[in-house]
Amino acid sequence: MAYDIKQIMRTVQMARNPQMVLNQLINSNPQMKQAVEYIQANGGNPRDAFYKLAEEKGVNPDSILNSLM
Repeated sequence: MAYDIKQIMRTVQMARNPQMVLNQLINSNPQMKQAVEYIQANGGNPRDAFYKLAEEKGVNPDSILNSLM
């Protein structure tokens, strides 16, 4: 899973129009759409939503972030 996220991050970062790439990912991937909806439902701040979800799941968010480095 971390590999997929890293690949998505690279794709968005290297795109000429990152917003367009994100929109395409959201429209074509139900999991991405669900993630965006979760962020929006929890104040719109991706960082805060990530930490909240990690807390709800009982997961250390820093361990997830470290695996992406």
